[in-house]
Amino acid sequence: MNNKYIVALLLVLAGIGMHAKKIGYADPTILYDNGYYYLSGTSSNSGFAGCRSTDLVHWEPVDTASSLLLNVKDAYGTQALWAPQLFRFGDTCYMAYAANFRIAIAKSDRPEGPYKIATHAPIGFEGEDIAEIDPFVFIDDDGTKYLYYVRCEDANELYVCELTDDFSAVKEGTRTRCFGPELEWETRYGEVVEGPTMFKDGPFYYLLYSGNGYQSPHYAVGYAYSISPRGPWIKTGRPFISRNACGLNGSGHGDMFKDKDGKWNYVFHVHRSDSVIHDRYACIVPLTITDDPNNKFIPQWDRMHVLDNEAPADAALPVAQTSFEVDGICYRTLPVDEKAVEVVTPNPIDFGGYEGDIKIPSTVKHQGVKYNVRAIGTAAFCNCENLHSVTLSKGIRTIGVGAFESSAVESIRILGDMPSFAYRSVDLCDNLKEIVHKKKVLKVNRVAHKIKNN
Repeated sequence: MNNKYIVALLLVLAGIGMHAKKIGYADPTILYDNGYYYLSGTSSNSGFAGCRSTDLVHWEPVDTASSLLLNVKDAYGTQALWAPQLFRFGDTCYMAYAANFRIAIAKSDRPEGPYKIATHAPIGFEGEDIAEIDPFVFIDDDGTKYLYYVRCEDANELYVCELTDDFSAVKEGTRTRCFGPELEWETRYGEVVEGPTMFKDGPFYYLLYSGNGYQSPHYAVGYAYSISPRGPWIKTGRPFISRNACGLNGSGHGDMFKDKDGKWNYVFHVHRSDSVIHDRYACIVPLTITDDPNNKFIPQWDRMHVLDNEAPADAALPVAQTSFEVDGICYRTLPVDEKAVEVVTPNPIDFGGYEGDIKIPSTVKHQGVKYNVRAIGTAAFCNCENLHSVTLSKGIRTIGVGAFESSAVESIRILGDMPSFAYRSVDLCDNLKEIVHKKKVLKVNRVAHKIKNN
């Protein structure tokens, strides 16, 4: 076999490569307070580590002796320390977290801690032996304090109850089931909904949550909405954060926060790589908030970044890339070259949209500027149910994560040098018969995740 035609599909998307310097927090949370962003997440059974930043790019350990926001010796629980939430109420900072499969809330007089718990005991319902994890505290406009959390019985389901004014206990008789895993994307790998975050805008309450087991590459974030903090809830039917959208596996379980400019962001975790889950890395993506409850959160994926412990001094947040459409094909400029573009999906929420026989040109012109077409972006042709064939110009260098996944494409023709195929680029393409490279027909072996000479 000619090695020139072997293309491993288990690669991380070019340009987002991750390494040991990335911040290894799962279930991350961010509190912005007095000019600093304070970040924590699931890290170890020693407690909850923390770091801070003034710009969301350069991070340093919190100013405590152990670099822990909460040390296990000051906490309830000794194992399964998971999913902290940082929040401020009045002059006090709080950390809600799970430990020993129960929920506790610690407090501190400053955001960097140390956080401590007054009585080494959980809050919750007495006399029950059912695991409760993933707390999120929400304070409504009328001052009522709610706790959203996961109750793990036959499946992981979301519940809400009221808290006492000092956050020390739940109010008996207030527990309400929100919903469980019902949709296909929530049950693909286990029956799981978890990682709740509450967001209120206008008359509606939006309950963000993750679906699937966290080990799944398809772990994702969706939301439901209601006119009451207790429901009933209307699910939108699809995730708005997923591997197809961001190009990284296991995207989920995070927290919303406002940045220093008052703009909303979502911090979440992803798998370490396409083949390794732990340690999971923390990411941030800015959100556009719309007035449509059925399409409320639109991630700005061109500005997503994976958090780094050792970012170069001149590093900065990603800037928005230019997007445009020419002859029915959608393009976006590449961050490494403002005169180069990649093909992107016309529908970043549901994916799909391209039909028939598509020919990708070598160059396109937009507003008098000529751009070189260099890549097929993440999930560009994903879920295109009426796609027949795609011809790629000579300039294509990379084919992104899930670029053709779950599409009906039958033929892919490559006119230039063989581009690198990223992870699952042609996965679940049941109709794909051939990839033609410079008139040589290559066979797709989806079991081996390789493309080879026929």
